[in-house]
Amino acid sequence: WSPENIANVYARGIELSIKWNGNFRKLQYNLMAEYSYTRSTNNSEDAKQNGISDIQLIYVPIHTANGYLNLNILGYYTTWSLSYTGSRNTSLNNMEEYSYTLPAYILNNVSVGKSISLKKVNLDIRFKVNNLFDINYQAILWRAMPGRNYELSLSIKL
Repeated sequence: WSPENIANVYARGIELSIKWNGNFRKLQYNLMAEYSYTRSTNNSEDAKQNGISDIQLIYVPIHTANGYLNLNILGYYTTWSLSYTGSRNTSLNNMEEYSYTLPAYILNNVSVGKSISLKKVNLDIRFKVNNLFDINYQAILWRAMPGRNYELSLSIKL
């Protein structure tokens, strides 16, 4: 037995990105932004007969975007990243008992750290706050996602 695709998915879209790096005296900065428009529909004969051929596929957001800012000075650094996920369908048929559209959300993460070089050893210690604004969101229907949470990491490279 092996799986067989019965759908005929038509995927199209556009991706845009911009990056900007530079220095100001001892400060290094990196800025990055990305946007994606994705339109994915099922164009199979079955979908056309059931009237769902022009509906966005489940869990595929039409709009997504990411942004990133990193500042580094004398081995100290801070990073701010954000991620936007547009609304997603969880059903292709509004007549189904549990049809639903998950709302869009934006997540923000912030970290601060210090890189230290000692002869042949590189150390990096970092503190990170994920979901900084404690957003309540669902990536998958009825699956709770973590609220604000914290990371402390130590990286040692020999």
